[in-house]
Amino acid sequence: MLAAEFTDRKIRVNAVSPGPIETPIHRAPGQTEEEFRVYADKVGSKVPAGRMGKPEEIAVAVAFLASDNSSYMLGAEIAVDGGLGGALTMLLNDHLCVRTVVHVAAQIPLC
Repeated sequence: MLAAEFTDRKIRVNAVSPGPIETPIHRAPGQTEEEFRVYADKVGSKVPAGRMGKPEEIAVAVAFLASDNSSYMLGAEIAVDGGLGGALTMLLNDHLCVRTVVHVAAQIPLC
């Protein structure tokens, strides 16, 4: 475990696993704001929270892990994913897609 390898140097290793976040990675070249909103609504509808997350929501978790308030956390993962990590299935284009949930930075797999 990576977290255990660095304890002697007083380095804590933890992770933040974001769900779909409204960042430029989700924008297609030349995409209008209206087209992006349609896309964001579609992706957000797959998330139990009903929307895509905001970068500020990820920043709060990162700031917590970087603070002394998380001093007893070691080798932990914080899922900031609107509940997506708990879902094993999602419905897209009228097809049921069964997926193993894998946290991917800033984006989710869509069938």
